[in-house]
Amino acid sequence: MLRLIMIIGLIAGNVGLIFAENGNYENLKKLYQNQNYQECYNLAAEQNDPYGLIFQGLSFYRMPENQELKKEKDDPLLHTLDILDKANKKIEKQDVRDQSFFTDELSEIQQTIFEKAERWYNLGMQKRAEEYFDALHQTFDDSDPIFVNQYAFNDDHFMKILRSNVIQEELNKEYYSQEIEKLINEHYLQPEERLHKWDNPKYRMANSAKNEDYLTKEEKMIYYYLNMVRMNPDLFLQTFIKPRLHVRYHGEIEVIIPVYDTLRVNNYSQALTKEEFYNLPVHRIYMNELPKEVEERFIEKITMQKNNGGQRFRFNINYTGLYNHLSQNRPELLTLQNISKFIGTNNGDGLIRYKLYNKNVTYYNRTYEEETSNSYYYLSLFRKLAGMKPKNILRPDYQLFKTAECWAVEAGNRGLKGHDRINCKKDYDAEACDYGNNNGFDVVLNLLVDKFVPSLGHRKVLLGNFSEMGAAIRPHNSDLDYNAVLDFNR
Repeated sequence: MLRLIMIIGLIAGNVGLIFAENGNYENLKKLYQNQNYQECYNLAAEQNDPYGLIFQGLSFYRMPENQELKKEKDDPLLHTLDILDKANKKIEKQDVRDQSFFTDELSEIQQTIFEKAERWYNLGMQKRAEEYFDALHQTFDDSDPIFVNQYAFNDDHFMKILRSNVIQEELNKEYYSQEIEKLINEHYLQPEERLHKWDNPKYRMANSAKNEDYLTKEEKMIYYYLNMVRMNPDLFLQTFIKPRLHVRYHGEIEVIIPVYDTLRVNNYSQALTKEEFYNLPVHRIYMNELPKEVEERFIEKITMQKNNGGQRFRFNINYTGLYNHLSQNRPELLTLQNISKFIGTNNGDGLIRYKLYNKNVTYYNRTYEEETSNSYYYLSLFRKLAGMKPKNILRPDYQLFKTAECWAVEAGNRGLKGHDRINCKKDYDAEACDYGNNNGFDVVLNLLVDKFVPSLGHRKVLLGNFSEMGAAIRPHNSDLDYNAVLDFNR
């Protein structure tokens, strides 16, 4: 009886605690929504739970700047982040209440702090700005649904670049891409800590051309990747350049690819006509579907000469006899959707693919070691980025864009390379031209490697002391397909 009384007491105590917590939570939310920020802050400060800390941080952020409590703090925004960081460490990740409410409120705080840090950064107060960026990164770490980092790095574009190595023929793509995904996971996605560093909001500053409507998406990405390498050269080398090279120069990848043939029919949910039946490799399709004696009755298998590729056979097929036999005895086998060897369109119309056999295919590419080891261009780039100090961000300039665009169009139409303009003005301090790439990352990478340019002039320009850039990618009338022009001013 005593144990029962103790259990009932514990349950009642827990229920009372839950009611108290819920009551405190509702009181805090009501005070906050009624803009009683001082009272909400004071009440929240008495509670040692994550939601009390969140309301404390939100209330402090919302207080007027002349509030005495706020004036006491050396830096109110950093104090706000400090409170929210403590809340994040306490909150139960699996059970977040009022998620949309908190997400909206905390998103506004992130935006306010980011914009203030961005202004300082642009004014040359980088140390002060990075203090804010680092605090944002620490507090909003994506560890739970409400502390989402809205300035985290989105790698969709770079993943698309990595996967561009996949052979595009549909029959090969599925099998080849599996091997590419293994390389991506090994060289790019691991370790996660390296990628997480790019979630620091300061690296969103690299996207300096994001609002320039006159630029294409890939032209904007030139600014983004080039600014990223200028902001953190060694991290960019390890995170992006080396993984890209490992995937591009992957060496030999051997895959087993099924070889298919096709048959075009109007509706393969109906029995095949005799004409359609004649177009099938029936010696393969009906293998294991018919008794051995029926197969031998209509299909004559003749052994041909052996060679290095293995045993070869020729088949003499009595199509009419086999078709009539199936029509009378196994009509269901003439309805191809009943045979597991077939695949086709969802609606039953169009193309049927039937598997003939598997073949081993080796796609040869230079290995990473073959491409980079003992290479002056790669090894000098790796050394340069590993020891280089961060540089300023490049800003877009519309007039420089028009200068770059003029030469990209003229050189492209004439199939020219180099910098010798004919009709375009030379209105820049330095220029770099790339050929054969139509995505921003590979344009930047190619110019940084600067292969076959002993002076490394393009690399020096991209990593040089410039402040503005114009970039344009246009078609090139040659087997290179594209040319990109980057013009710079100090």
